[in-house]
Amino acid sequence: ETLRTVTGVPVTLVTPDNIDSVLVPGVPLHPAYDHLSLVHKSDYLRCYLMHHHGGGYADIKRYSHSWVSGFELLEADAHALAVGCRERRSSDVALVGGQLEADLKRHHRRLIGNGSFIVRPRSPFTTLWWEELNRRLDEAAILLAANPGDERGTNPGYPLEWTGILGDIIHPLELRFADRLRHDDCLRPSYQDYL
Repeated sequence: ETLRTVTGVPVTLVTPDNIDSVLVPGVPLHPAYDHLSLVHKSDYLRCYLMHHHGGGYADIKRYSHSWVSGFELLEADAHALAVGCRERRSSDVALVGGQLEADLKRHHRRLIGNGSFIVRPRSPFTTLWWEELNRRLDEAAILLAANPGDERGTNPGYPLEWTGILGDIIHPLELRFADRLRHDDCLRPSYQDYL
């Protein structure tokens, strides 16, 4: 309700009851989807929806500002691929290791947060995100079928790391496309009273 009231844009909460209404004909959910943890199902749907439909994504947190400026910023700049709030701390980047992680930490202020953003659909950014997500799920499918995830993917044998199909993919892509990202801190959620 807060999202609907504050953001100033139409909001759709995707649930198991309405998921069919947002699926693209001919593009079913990945066969491993049913074996993902609830957190990773959200990560998967985030990519699916942003790549195929575009628009905004928001974690269920409190927001204090309208998102209209973010949509206007993306609309006004044909070169831009995504708009979001800046990552605040270097410790918030994906822990991918090596030089890439060092680069992400050094340039964290050029990245956008994974919890709220607006993207252009079927862009080079979302296309690479979508392809890598599906590659990782193809690779993990057998282990996922044998060890389906619980709510958070913390059960024994679950093969995916917490950031394995979101942050580990999207942060490196954000660095790659940093000159085509735009920042609008009106999209920043509150982390108070959040678990």
